[in-house]
Amino acid sequence: MSGLTGQVWIGLSLAGLVILTIGFAALSFSWVGFASSTAEISGAQEIEVTVIETGVTEQGTGTNSGYIPQVRYKYEINGETYESENVYPGIGDRKFASRDEAKAVASSYDNGTTARGYVDPENPEQAFLEKPSVARQIFDQIGYAVGTLIGLVLSVFGGWGTITGAARFDR
Repeated sequence: MSGLTGQVWIGLSLAGLVILTIGFAALSFSWVGFASSTAEISGAQEIEVTVIETGVTEQGTGTNSGYIPQVRYKYEINGETYESENVYPGIGDRKFASRDEAKAVASSYDNGTTARGYVDPENPEQAFLEKPSVARQIFDQIGYAVGTLIGLVLSVFGGWGTITGAARFDR
């Protein structure tokens, strides 16, 4: 370790801070989504929906791009008709890495047919079609936590090296 320069220590520290910030933001957003979808699922009752239209849309650019299954459907609660496009509960749309994955979800619903959906009777405008896998949500949480931990370790390690006199190794 004595061969590391002060600039390397500072670089490690800054890289760690960037990874830590991104990891913490992703973990926080993921947790909010998990909590939101869990709350929606807990009060949801099964309903019958009629599929109006399906498809796939591309969202984002570059490394942030993904494909979202689109399923528009209608349903009736207490004599009132509603329409929704939520495939999954919670905030935000679930992106898939490939068009084929998103298409597989959307194509499991045929236009004009009925399907099972879920709705909270106290909030009938918020329906969804599929309950997300708890295992997948927990897996996502673990991944973001690991990324956050790596950022923390790099930040502390780089900061320690900088503070304890990494500059003396430059001589």
